[in-house]
Amino acid sequence: MDPSLEKVQEVWERETAIVEGVDISGPWNRMFGQRVIWDYTPELIEEIARLPGGESFAWCYQCGKCVPVCPVDVVGDYGPRKLYRRAQTGINLLDSPDLWLCTTCANCLRVCPKQVDMIQIMPAAREHAMLSGRVIPSELQEALENTAKYGNPLGQPARKREAWVKDAGVPVPILHQI
Repeated sequence: MDPSLEKVQEVWERETAIVEGVDISGPWNRMFGQRVIWDYTPELIEEIARLPGGESFAWCYQCGKCVPVCPVDVVGDYGPRKLYRRAQTGINLLDSPDLWLCTTCANCLRVCPKQVDMIQIMPAAREHAMLSGRVIPSELQEALENTAKYGNPLGQPARKREAWVKDAGVPVPILHQI
């Protein structure tokens, strides 16, 4: 066999096929054959969609319009589309650190042609994760405890707020001085 034809033989295959009495046998290009990249698992998507507020999660059809407008995706491997894709491939959003990254800025909702409402989905999923005893990032747990105890996520008493303002580097009016 001619060495220049060996590469061609790697992608071309001969197949015999008769469809409705018509012989359509011949060579075909394997490069365009059907391929499966990921197994699709709808269970995790349906779990989020069943939550009150999570209904629209299953509407995503992976157009990708949300990715360039997501402020968190700009600095890391994140984005609403990626959350959906990970759920499709078996990565549970409720156990993922990605659950806590969304800022609920609504940029994705503004551009989504299917109106997938991450502003409702993420709080619903976070609430479900917390109530079902899943692990919360330690930084977030500390901020929540500080807010409950001191009324702010920094864990500083209210009497020290004036000191925070001095370190801000910009003039911030103090209400009792106005």
